[in-house]
Amino acid sequence: MRQGARAREGSFGACKGAKVLFMHLDLASLRSVRAFASAFLRQEPHLHLLINNAAAALPAGVSAGGRTEDGYGLTFQVNHLGHFLLTQLLLERLQRSAPSRVVIVASRAHCSGRLDPAALGRPARGALRTFQAYCDSKLANVLHFSHVSPLACGCL
Repeated sequence: MRQGARAREGSFGACKGAKVLFMHLDLASLRSVRAFASAFLRQEPHLHLLINNAAAALPAGVSAGGRTEDGYGLTFQVNHLGHFLLTQLLLERLQRSAPSRVVIVASRAHCSGRLDPAALGRPARGALRTFQAYCDSKLANVLHFSHVSPLACGCL
């Protein structure tokens, strides 16, 4: 939460008139994502900008077996599934608040991604697999963006 306060006072402080708030969100827990979205929707009538920017390349030993409490590989859930669920839960509010925008931060690593459904739930083991999990999550972000972009701007 300290980082959120610093960001609000720093970069976002230059945006005169902008309402910038921060709330606790753990992308490694889909329960936390749902709780965040629910609290946000109760608290805020408008949402004009959603920036999905969290990313990590986490080896297997970081959590129990490299899996989240939801059973997914930690890197894939933090980098993609958490953002995907959050965007879906907030999409209607974004549409009603138009003009609005969803920014999904990706990287050129998506070019090396492979979306093998059997591998998505597996924890990353070793440096190469950790990097592949990161690339896979970035590819999923790019594909998600191509779907959600027209929805968020009200084109569909």
